[in-house]
Amino acid sequence: MLRDANFGELWVGQEAPSDFSHIFASIQTLNSNEKYSKFRPDYFDYIVLDESHHSAAVSYKRIIDHFKPQILLGLTATPERLDGRNILEDFNNRIAYEIRLKEAIERNMLCPFHYFAVSDEVDLSTVRWMVGMMLRS
Repeated sequence: MLRDANFGELWVGQEAPSDFSHIFASIQTLNSNEKYSKFRPDYFDYIVLDESHHSAAVSYKRIIDHFKPQILLGLTATPERLDGRNILEDFNNRIAYEIRLKEAIERNMLCPFHYFAVSDEVDLSTVRWMVGMMLRS
């Protein structure tokens, strides 16, 4: 796949595949108008789910629960979720390979990155937060 630049088709935003044998689709596209439901559960033999730490989210669960591939491979650099939900259940409780972000960078497997913080004067002390959403008091 990595040696063939023409492998597969994108299904993201305005891009739509003409042949649905190898597709690269976004979760948002698959959930839009329940496009995923147009496929039989066993349509794909192999599904790779990037950012699989989101697999506990409703949008991801719809896809995971619908499809029954022979192999479902989840990729993530952050398997622990802040809400404590277990993502391994969707992947036969297995981790095929684990490497943490720091080690991957040290081994030149990823590009180094830098965080930049921007300060502001907004007072958030009166804002109430609920499951990542800001609610005005």
